[in-house]
Amino acid sequence: MFTPNDDGLNDSFSFQNYNPSEYDLHLAVYSRWGKLLFQGDNEKAGWNGTFKNKKVPAGTYFYVLEITDKETNSKTEKKGFLTLLR
Repeated sequence: MFTPNDDGLNDSFSFQNYNPSEYDLHLAVYSRWGKLLFQGDNEKAGWNGTFKNKKVPAGTYFYVLEITDKETNSKTEKKGFLTLLR
């Protein structure tokens, strides 16, 4: 769950506790109807709750996070739902 209301707390859905020298990240966020709303890599793999610079409504969204280990080139995929509150 995150609350992108510019109060400095939980304003984006992101993964900050990873080591960029060890892993590459790719994040994609979709609407409940499967429309791609966001995708970003590494330090830009964080969604602020907008699509085409407009705030999306509060609700449930689906994400896919792909993590690549730079040393072994092995990939792990995490999928799940996230809740955006306004």
